[in-house]
Order: sequence, then C-alpha cells, then structure tokens
Amino acid sequence: GGARLGEAKHRSLNRESHAFAATLAAIKGAVRLLRAAGFVDAADGRHLVLPDTADAALVAHARAALKAAVAAVTQASLQAAASQREQDNAAAAERLAELKRLQRAHQAHRTVAEEAERLRILREVQAERFEKARREDPHNHC
Repeated sequence: GGARLGEAKHRSLNRESHAFAATLAAIKGAVRLLRAAGFVDAADGRHLVLPDTADAALVAHARAALKAAVAAVTQASLQAAASQREQDNAAAAERLAELKRLQRAHQAHRTVAEEAERLRILREVQAERFEKARREDPHNHC
C-alpha cells in the first residue's frame, strides 16, 4: 500500500528481472499504467522509478489494477495449461487405445500363426506315423 512507497525497493522496478518478466511483462499496457501512475524511466534504461512526488492514491489504484490483471492472466494461463493437459491426456489415451488394439491384433495374428504351426506339425507327425505304419506293414494303409 501507500506505506510501502517510502521504501526504496518498492520505488524501483527492474524491467529485466525475472519477477517483472513473469508478472507485469505479460500484462498489455502495464508499463504505460505504471508511467501514468508516476513511474519514470531511470537513467540506466532498465528500471522504472517512482519519484517521491508520486501520488500515493494513484499508485495504489494502479497497483490494484495491475494485481487484478496479473491474477486474470495467471488464471487464464492456468486454465490454458489445464486445457492443454486435458488435450494431452486425451491424445495419450487415444494412443494407448490404439496400442492396445494393435497389441490385440498382433496377439490374434500370432495365435493364428501358432495354430497354423501346430496344425503343420500335427500333419507332419500324422504323416510320419502313417509312413512308419506303412513301412512296418505294407498292407496297413491307416
């Protein structure tokens, strides 16, 4: 609030700081609002500084407006992230379902192939038995 305006750390904003980038930089018009509230560009070009002559009430209104804007942007960002997570989860569920379908199809194919192999071996065994029986008894054709 207004009581904090006397502290130097609350009278200067580093436009290149992570905190500024993470909050105010995302708000369209934030810097213009800060300037309208009394902040001025520092000589280093990196900071916005609030002179001692700034109107505390105006600064408080600007601060409240910026806090509300940051909250709205944060909420929108959280909602967008949640929506993206939902989309990602849905896509992952689709991929998983497709993988399971392919796995079942592969298993079915393998089962068919295994059955074909079993029948081939069975026919060979039957043919070998028949051949053995025929060799042992040329008159037996079973």
